[in-house]
Amino acid sequence: MRDKIVIAAVSLLGIALVVFSFLGPDETKPSGASKAERCGQLQLDTVPLGALAPVADGVVAGNSRGEIRHFSLDGDKAQTAVYPVCSNAISAAVLSCDGIWFAGDENGVFHAFQPGTG
Repeated sequence: MRDKIVIAAVSLLGIALVVFSFLGPDETKPSGASKAERCGQLQLDTVPLGALAPVADGVVAGNSRGEIRHFSLDGDKAQTAVYPVCSNAISAAVLSCDGIWFAGDENGVFHAFQPGTG
């Protein structure tokens, strides 16, 4: 009988802890920011991305369409830009040096790309 009481008490305590964990204040929310302003979406469609690589103002990744996707923050808002580079998949990390991005496609062609110029 005593074992059943202990099991029931521990079960109720566990349930209470789970319920109270959802009722606490949201400490990750910056004051005055809505949920949409705090979150960004990295992938807007179902095209798989290659490895993410850091650049000066965010990250970039190639995808299976031969595009480079640039994810950056402009103030508090997430921005996404898509640059078509080639017709083959870019699955390796995109390298950045002096404002020029370098990407190799799956056919072994190496591309140098400058955002805004091409």
